Amino acid sequence: MTFTSAAGVALTNTLPAQVSFLYAVPSNSFTVVGRVVTFANLGVVPNLAQTNVTIYVRPQSPGQITNSASIGSATVDPFKANNSASVKTVVEALQLTVSRSGNNFIISWPADATGFVLESTPNLRPPIAWTVVTNPPAVQSGGQMTVTVGTTNVSRFFRLHGTGP
Repeated sequence: MTFTSAAGVALTNTLPAQVSFLYAVPSNSFTVVGRVVTFANLGVVPNLAQTNVTIYVRPQSPGQITNSASIGSATVDPFKANNSASVKTVVEALQLTVSRSGNNFIISWPADATGFVLESTPNLRPPIAWTVVTNPPAVQSGGQMTVTVGTTNVSRFFRLHGTGP
């Protein structure tokens, strides 16, 4: 059997109802119609190679989200069984509390929320570069993980990000 490159590769992803679309990469090759994100032409993918796309979404509520995507090509594919995939993600609801003390902000969340790190970014424009807030490290006090960060004249955005599967 001879394997060939796949020409005119296209990907379709119907977003789950529990998410809002933010952006996708590569940014110049997709369309969004309703809840469907389509990469109509990802070009030619050589035999045994791969190409990547990334779709960024914001969950609207905690719970399990299942996302599914399918891919196709203008080239006849003898192995159609691997042309679709699904992934389940669990979104946990954690409450961040922010208070001000002098020239500092105190960010807290429940101590029993293990497997999370506090991250920050200076803006929310794609591509977003999140940085782990490591100085000072979070300390446990009164059932809360707490991080103190100094105030500045620069905007910073914070999130809790899961570190495990």
